[in-house]
Amino acid sequence: MRYPDGGGLTEADRARREQVRLQAADVSWLPAYAPELNPVESLWAHLKTGVLANLAARSLDHLIRVIRTAIKCLQYRPDLLQGFLTGTGLQLEPP
Repeated sequence: MRYPDGGGLTEADRARREQVRLQAADVSWLPAYAPELNPVESLWAHLKTGVLANLAARSLDHLIRVIRTAIKCLQYRPDLLQGFLTGTGLQLEPP
């Protein structure tokens, strides 16, 4: 069997498929690279056009602190986080 992108199945893939089959889970094939389906891409775009837009970091540690602080602030913006997910067209469904 081959993936939609033409790659072959590995032994780990076979084991994963068997595990999914036993759990009667639904599996959807996604493209190998699909940033439009990844809510994290929206998060980074938000940071790059916001807090990081004109940042001249003094050091790597400074950059890391700024990013951590910005991400930490996002936890208080569930509407924005939900928007990142909604932008992908995907939905979170409880198990």
